[in-house]
Amino acid sequence: HGAQALYEWDAVGRLLKLTQPGGATREFSYNPYGKIIAERDELGHVTRYEYSDGLHLISRRLNADGTQVKYRYDNARLLLTEIENEVGETYQLDYYPSGLIQQETGFDGQRTAYAYDLNGNLQEKTEYGDDGSQLITRYERDHAGRLVRKTLPDGSLVDYAYDRQGNLLSVEDGHWALAYEYDRQNRLTAEHQGWGTLRYGYDACGQLQKLRLPDNNRLTFNHDKGGHLATVELNGEVLTSHLFRAGREHQRQQGQLLSHYHYDDQNRLHAHAVTQQQNHRYQRQYDYDKSGNLTRLLDTRKGEHRYHYDPLARLTRADHSQDVQERFAHNPAGNLLMQDRPGPDIVAANRLVIQGDRHYDYDAFGNLIRERRGKGHQLITEYRYDCQHRLISVTKPNGETASYRYDPFGRRISKTVEGKTTEFFWQGDKLIAEHHA
Repeated sequence: HGAQALYEWDAVGRLLKLTQPGGATREFSYNPYGKIIAERDELGHVTRYEYSDGLHLISRRLNADGTQVKYRYDNARLLLTEIENEVGETYQLDYYPSGLIQQETGFDGQRTAYAYDLNGNLQEKTEYGDDGSQLITRYERDHAGRLVRKTLPDGSLVDYAYDRQGNLLSVEDGHWALAYEYDRQNRLTAEHQGWGTLRYGYDACGQLQKLRLPDNNRLTFNHDKGGHLATVELNGEVLTSHLFRAGREHQRQQGQLLSHYHYDDQNRLHAHAVTQQQNHRYQRQYDYDKSGNLTRLLDTRKGEHRYHYDPLARLTRADHSQDVQERFAHNPAGNLLMQDRPGPDIVAANRLVIQGDRHYDYDAFGNLIRERRGKGHQLITEYRYDCQHRLISVTKPNGETASYRYDPFGRRISKTVEGKTTEFFWQGDKLIAEHHA
């Protein structure tokens, strides 16, 4: 709609200034070798960068709030070997002569080692607990380097199969089978998982047009000439219709509800209004600061909300016209500390140890296993994990339990709470259905 951003460059093609459509500017400075040494954001906050002598590799980042992050390298291959965060904790990397990572030690001291085959493919991963225990995962591959079997630390197997084109055909872990079908253009046409199947159909442009759900209901996605979504139909009946302009959705019809979307000159959502048969249901308005942080949300139902940030764009305060004020604090490493809770907040090695009256315990691999609160810390919630660090059960102070199961890709496929089970069905990484067994 005529908005423009301006870019200023120096004689050797380095960006010096970016001026946004609203007039806010971001500026950059460089050393004689062309490395960026300072960046001033739209609010005037400056981040500075320093480099190792003669290496031209970043050695220190000085944040706008005065904190700093340091980087160190080996002398022979100039590979990054250590990162020191804002509170002095270190993340360390060791390498094989080939340059592949041999071992990494996190800010929390957790150590993981890697072994590779002659082609550089990961062959074994060993996780070391701080109690001396180990979790070893092994990987087997075919002649093309594709993963065909994964042996988990508990000895269970996950097998993978492929077609001649290299498309994944199946994944089998003995509990929840996954299988896939493709057309001649290698597009996914069927996705079988557990108790159901998704089937896909495409239009002439290759966009998803038809989706058949496990219960045999059919969704149809129609697109306009520009490729934008125009309508969504369920069994031939229109569910939603959409109007796009310049790549942005401006209108959506859902039954009797009509939504209008308006954007600012930087393509950010500025207003959202919903009407029902010409009657206004509600409206939201969004305002941003020069750096793009949301500063104000005005909602005709829930009132006004204002948001405040520190020089690193971290939320520090939220003011609500119809609710209590919220305050947030962060330690120098960026971990969130809740000021609104009584008592101290303690973070060690990037793990929350104490928050108000809550005390947290972790296992040898850094997983939260226990939360203790109340008088004498007698209210205890316990958490259990599998050998892949996935949460498998929770026991609350009142004895109520919940358990969880996952597919080979780590997607949660069921939860059981007090004997009642809910199963989940996925389209890729999107949850699309729940089933109460």
